[in-house]
Amino acid sequence: VMLALLTRERKRVWENGRTFWRDAVSKWPNIPVARVGLASEYLDAGRFELAWREYMTVALAWGRAASTDPEHMDLVKAGLERLYVHLARRREARGQAEAALRVYETVVRIMPERVEPRLKLAEAYEKRGMLKLAREQVAAALVGEPHPVRPERDLVQDLVVLTAFLGFVE
Repeated sequence: VMLALLTRERKRVWENGRTFWRDAVSKWPNIPVARVGLASEYLDAGRFELAWREYMTVALAWGRAASTDPEHMDLVKAGLERLYVHLARRREARGQAEAALRVYETVVRIMPERVEPRLKLAEAYEKRGMLKLAREQVAAALVGEPHPVRPERDLVQDLVVLTAFLGFVE
């Protein structure tokens, strides 16, 4: 009877990805892969705040499962690519402008080579009248990656509009 109860309990862990990764994090909270797996599950479920928290636990130096392993960071960056705009927009819609700005700033710190997050941050700064900071992000974006990861987005057009608005182009 005892073995049957234990088997039933363990079967629940394998019910879906979220229960699996939650179980893994509860047992091994300092393991980055478990945190990234749980973050991915939260992201797929549209639970952006929870996904952000788990990704930050791995990406930031003070995080409980902080990692500098390139493979872990590649997983975090892939998740952040899908997450950050949704989370920032949701925070803005709730009137949490500063929290939304911190999302963009954090993503730029984690992925400084990426153009799109810099443009989003420049837009956020521009909306808040922080034009000097917006110009700095546009300038950094101008020397960023030569081929955007998501070519379906017209980043070139965004860059032209932003640079013209912020005074880089007459």
